[in-house]
Formats: sequence, structure tokens, C-alpha cells
Amino acid sequence: MYKTTRITSLCLMLMFSITSISQVSISEKDGQQAHPSAILDLISEEKGVLIPRLTQEQINAIVDPADHLMVINLDSDCVEMMINGFWFQLWCYESPCSGYEGSTYEYEKVVDGYTYRLVDIGNQCWFAENIRYNYDNCYNETWVNYQDRGWCGYYYDGSDELEEYGKLYQWSAALNVCPAGWTLPSNNDWTMLERAICVSGTCIEEFPLDNTTISWRGTDEGDRIKCNEYDDGAFCNEEEFCGTSSFTALPGGFRRDYGTYSQNNAFWWTSTQDGGDAWRRVISPNRSDIDRATRTKANAYSVRCVRE
Repeated sequence: MYKTTRITSLCLMLMFSITSISQVSISEKDGQQAHPSAILDLISEEKGVLIPRLTQEQINAIVDPADHLMVINLDSDCVEMMINGFWFQLWCYESPCSGYEGSTYEYEKVVDGYTYRLVDIGNQCWFAENIRYNYDNCYNETWVNYQDRGWCGYYYDGSDELEEYGKLYQWSAALNVCPAGWTLPSNNDWTMLERAICVSGTCIEEFPLDNTTISWRGTDEGDRIKCNEYDDGAFCNEEEFCGTSSFTALPGGFRRDYGTYSQNNAFWWTSTQDGGDAWRRVISPNRSDIDRATRTKANAYSVRCVRE
């Protein structure tokens, strides 16, 4: 009899406490109160909120769903709300490459007409191949040492390598080679790609969004963007991570501002200037990380395009 009375009293106390609460605050820190306008205030500096995540079959099985009931539909990747007996999609995830059937983009520049593979990385859509386009007839531009004249060409003038490696571009040509709706990625665009494939736990520190940090950065991100089907020898340093991003980078080499060539590494321009220089990225067969630095615009590097 005593136990029953004690349990009944406890239940009444809990019911009274719950029904008398006008506001609830759930916080990582003690003593933080709910905002006066909120009946429920979830306070955090490190975590988010997960609403129920259901398949379409599970959503259909909900009995008498209330108006404004909200769920995440796992089959459609949509946030849905029940209104007047119907589920409405409030927001749906779209791939950064959505709108291009078969994940390819037909290059619409009239001169070349190439078709390029695309890849979703994080919240960006990238060309998965180096550009080959002969922008403004840049292939016929005369090379002049130490000058950015908008030249483009092949490694050692070997046109047989065009399909695999694309062309090399001086910076002023690289700025204009991407088709409408696409752009030469900025320094920060590359940084967002690096963060998206980074799994070290220190990605923000390794890849800061600034235009001052230089040197080799990260751990295995360089291997993650390399091509894992490179026929001319080992390009990846750690095969475990090789090509996991589907970026399919190959060592297209570059042309130095004084005219000579080097092919061991992969080099790409960014659109971000630094005085008379511009930012670029490099990966090497001898390393697993990624190098970021500035170099003269008279060098000729490969180009990747990112969707605007």
C-alpha cells in the first residue's frame, strides 16, 4: 500500500510539473533559459536537430497524421509536411550536377564539341577531366618567355595526349576557357573540394579559407583526387585511398614561364590573383597531400571547371 501511494504521488507530481511548464529549454550548458517567444528552445553551439527519417513505405503507414507533422523522406531526400491530408515537399536535396543527364556535360563551345564527365564533390559539381578547348585560338598564340600572352598547347606539343591530359593554359587563357554556367575555380573553390574529401578531423585547420596559407596541406587528399587507372606507372602514393573522389586527376605536367616542360605532377590554375601571380594547386606521385601556392601567370597549367 505504501509503495502504491508513493508511486501515485510521484506520477501526479510529474504530471503537474509537465502541464505547468510554459517553456522548455534543452541546452548543453546549465542555466540557459528558453527564448521568451519559444515554447521549446534547443540551444547548442556544436550539434543540430534530427527529425524522424522514414522511407516512403513507413510514411504511408503513419496512422491519421496530424496537420503540420514533419518528416524526412529517405527515398526522395525531401523534408515533407502533412497539410490537409496530403504530404507536401518543403525542400529536397538536389545533386550539384543535377540537370545533366547521365552525369555528363556536353561542351557547347563550337570549336571542339567534346563531352566531359562530371562529378559531385561536397556541394560542388566539377569537370572530372581537364579542359581541351582551344579558346580564342590560343593554340596558335606565339609563346614568349616570361609573358602571359594567353597561350595554350599540349605537353611537348604532343597532340596524341590531348584526350587523356587536356591542354595546358597560361592564366589569362584559363580564365575564359570554361563554358557558360561554369567557371575557373577560385582558391576557395579548391579549398571547399579539399575539405569535402578530407576525413582527418582537422580539415578546417588543414584547409583554411584564406589567400595567405601556402605549402603542402592535408594527409591523403591528394591520393583521393588522383586517377586510379593511370597506365603509365604508379601515380598514387597510398593505393588504399586512390581515386576515391572520382576526380580522376592525371599528371598533365606544366610549361614553365621560360618555356621548358615538366610532367611528373598535376597542376591546375585557380581564378584567384595575387598581384602579378595567381593561386594554383599541385599533386605529386611522391606525396599524398595537396600543395597550394602562388606562381607567375606566365606558367601554363591544366584547367578544371566548376559549376557556378
